[in-house]
Amino acid sequence: MPNLPTGFRWNPAYYLMTQNAMVALAAAFVPGLNLTDTRTAAISTIATGVLGAVTVVFFARPVDIAAAVAGLGTAVQAAAVFGLHLTANQTATATAVLSLILGSAFHQKVTPVAAVRQGTTVDELNRKVLANR
Repeated sequence: MPNLPTGFRWNPAYYLMTQNAMVALAAAFVPGLNLTDTRTAAISTIATGVLGAVTVVFFARPVDIAAAVAGLGTAVQAAAVFGLHLTANQTATATAVLSLILGSAFHQKVTPVAAVRQGTTVDELNRKVLANR
């Protein structure tokens, strides 16, 4: 991943979850889009699923932990927005909070693929990050 920012290389799951939160907030709060609550919920749920899948397939190892987090995030998102019939603002807020909680809770449980290819462990990555500060 030579062209990606350093932070993304160290924590791809966290950065993708942050992007998920930004997509949800943009869908709800950008003036002029005039999306219905259902469309905002659909965009947020799809973004959660797609960005979770991208994390699992391309950026994170072990796959089982990343897949569980992606599946959990998408399932909770879908249940919350379609089961509770939230407004667009509530959907965006719930998506942002869920994304940031999952990203913060699990970003240290996965290792970026580039590091795995080099034989680097999560502990070694954390030491490198602390040494570069």
